[in-house]
Amino acid sequence: MHLSTHNWMRAEPLEVTLKRIKKFGYESIEISGEPEQYKTKETRALLKE
Repeated sequence: MHLSTHNWMRAEPLEVTLKRIKKFGYESIEISGEPEQYKTKETRALLKE
């Protein structure tokens, strides 16, 4: 089963959210916020970890 979540409910850095959800088996995330809020290269690197 494919598990997905979002980062709307916690005011924490994306890196913290991704580390937390990975250990619970989530495979994807819907990222909230304006595109300018995230640096593309850094975000992509975090998602590939």
